[in-house]
Amino acid sequence: MEGDTRIEEIAEKQKFVLQYVMNRTFGVDEDVVQVLIQDLFGESGSLSQTMNEINKNIHDYDFKLQRIQDQLDGRPTWHFQNVSGDPVSQMATPYSTSQIELMRRIIDWIMQAEEYQYSISTLQIHKHARRDMSLAPSVVETYLSAFERDGWLNHREGIWTFTNHALADMEAYLHNEYESSLYECNACRGIVTAGYVCECGYCLHVYCCKHLAYESCPNCNTSWTEATRIGRW
Repeated sequence: MEGDTRIEEIAEKQKFVLQYVMNRTFGVDEDVVQVLIQDLFGESGSLSQTMNEINKNIHDYDFKLQRIQDQLDGRPTWHFQNVSGDPVSQMATPYSTSQIELMRRIIDWIMQAEEYQYSISTLQIHKHARRDMSLAPSVVETYLSAFERDGWLNHREGIWTFTNHALADMEAYLHNEYESSLYECNACRGIVTAGYVCECGYCLHVYCCKHLAYESCPNCNTSWTEATRIGRW
C-alpha cells in the first residue's frame, strides 16, 4: 500500500508539471521548470528524468513536452507539443474559420518566402489577405493581434516570424508539409529560421554558430563570412 501511495504521489506531481507547462502559451524557462521540480520532488529532483517520464506517459496521445533553444540567444524553454495531425486546426478552438485559414496561409507565406527570409511583412499579409481571402484591413489587424497575443507569431518593425512556441507545436507539421523548404541545425538538429547555411549545405542557428565559435564550416572549411544568412533577425 505504501508503494502504491508513493507511485500515486509521483504521478500527481508529474501531472502538475505537465499542466504548468501546458498552461504557459509562450513556454516556460528551463530554470523555472527546474525550480518547480525541486520544489515538488526535493533537491534531488531531476529535470531530465521527470520530463522523460512525463513524455512516456503522454506519448500514446501524440503529445510531448519539448525543449526548445532560442535561435538567437540560446535560452532554453519547455513547450507542450502536438506531435501529429494539423496543429493549425487543433490550436483553433477560440478562432473563427477565417482566422484559421489566414493563419494557415501565413504559415505558407512564411515558409515559401524568397531568399531564406522565413518571414513576412504586415504590408504583404494585407495584400495577400485582400487578394486571396477578401479580408478588410481592420479584420486582418484584429486577427494578427490575436495570433501575436496567443504566442504564434512574433512582430517586430513590421515583420512577422514564428515564435518558439509555434516552431515547437508545428515541428511535425512543418516537416510533413515543407520538408524541402526546411533547414536543420547540424549542431542541435532543430529547425532553423534564424541562422546561417554554407554553400555545402551545413547549417547552424545564430546561437549555435556563436556558441561553437566556428570561424569556418566544419564540413568544407569555407569561411562563415561567406555563408548565406537565414531569416530576418
